[in-house]
Amino acid sequence: MAQMAAWNTPAGIEAEVRRLQAGIRQAGERAAVLAAPGPGSGDGDPAGYREAVGAVAVATRALVEYEAAIPRLQEGYHRHVSTLIARWSGGLLGLLGVAGGVAAALGVLPFWWLFPAIALAAAGLATLPGAARRAADPLIRPRLGACCYAVAGIVAVVCVCKALPPAAVLAAFGGCWVGLYAFRLLGTSSAGGEAR
Repeated sequence: MAQMAAWNTPAGIEAEVRRLQAGIRQAGERAAVLAAPGPGSGDGDPAGYREAVGAVAVATRALVEYEAAIPRLQEGYHRHVSTLIARWSGGLLGLLGVAGGVAAALGVLPFWWLFPAIALAAAGLATLPGAARRAADPLIRPRLGACCYAVAGIVAVVCVCKALPPAAVLAAFGGCWVGLYAFRLLGTSSAGGEAR
């Protein structure tokens, strides 16, 4: 069997299964035509019939091998999505933190905003290195981490807009803290290298 990708989307898996099933049907129809008596059949060509039956067997084997690989492809897809979630949410939170730090340094925001901005940037940028490796960890919760980062970023922006008192920025620290746990940057050691 040809080298298979490390992951595939659910729609891609379904399309590949349909394609392989269609190959089996086509090979089976060809074998049936060669086996049927009458004009245009393979009465005088037993080698052609054997070849057609062999094509059915090859197409069936390809489908069985692909179906055996489906769990690995699905797991690879989930890892890919987890990696993307970690990178995007961390990158956006880091960008928000850097923007807040620059605004505080330029005097657009009060100077004390530099400290929450550094914390937001550090938490966000910490998720970028090793995101793919951590995505293999069955304990990573990328959606929870992304939600916590979103809460941290939203709370910080709302506090900057003075819709909440400045002390509410402590909720942003809490969101960052829980997000770091969800992305497996804090807490127990990663189980990604263990056999599952």
